[in-house]
Amino acid sequence: MTLGLPSADGLAILKGIQERSALVQGLNAQDEGFALRRALKAAGICPLERVAINWGRFDDIDWAQLDELSLLFSDVWYPGSDDIDLFDSTLTWVLTICHEGYVSVCTLSQDAADDRYPHEVRK
Repeated sequence: MTLGLPSADGLAILKGIQERSALVQGLNAQDEGFALRRALKAAGICPLERVAINWGRFDDIDWAQLDELSLLFSDVWYPGSDDIDLFDSTLTWVLTICHEGYVSVCTLSQDAADDRYPHEVRK
């Protein structure tokens, strides 16, 4: 699936992802025992070891090792205030964890990633 957006501003990207995302049933980041790696697996995602964390409108992005992020997830994501998007350099998926803990996934085609983003960004 491609986003097919007329512009690439952060708000349009967020809305495009939200419109194309599917809720991952039975997962909530606020639940006792929530594990990020299990959430990724339940969403059908096989991520690279380095993932990006989007904190806003794709204008504030941090990169982290997946093992570290998984281990420290409760120190990174705060219920009630944080909506975060996770993705890796393949740009073929986005896992969103909203401030209420709901987890959703948007799957993108590799063609969309190749067409819209320079290879330097994905390294």
